[in-house]
Amino acid sequence: MQLTRAAEPLQPSPTGSSGLDHPRFACLLIVEDEAAQLRTLTRIMQAEGFEVFGCQTAAAALDYLQRRDVGVAIIDLRLPDLDGVRLVHRIREVNCTARV
Repeated sequence: MQLTRAAEPLQPSPTGSSGLDHPRFACLLIVEDEAAQLRTLTRIMQAEGFEVFGCQTAAAALDYLQRRDVGVAIIDLRLPDLDGVRLVHRIREVNCTARV
């Protein structure tokens, strides 16, 4: 599984935290077509305190983003309905604030 990274690194806040404790980053979108991988990633991130929404297709991810804002998206590059790079571009059109 290949994951995309943020276009720019997170910058420390003036208080010294990474900024990941900001409420905007509390909601995480994981797009992974393999169910076992998706369950594993979801459990790991939930254990770290994130609210996680997982989906197995690019279409489901785009539908979710029409209704909800997320701070971070982790995307498999090989999806059944759209490659991950194209999905990143579509996400930025729909939700330009998410770090992908």
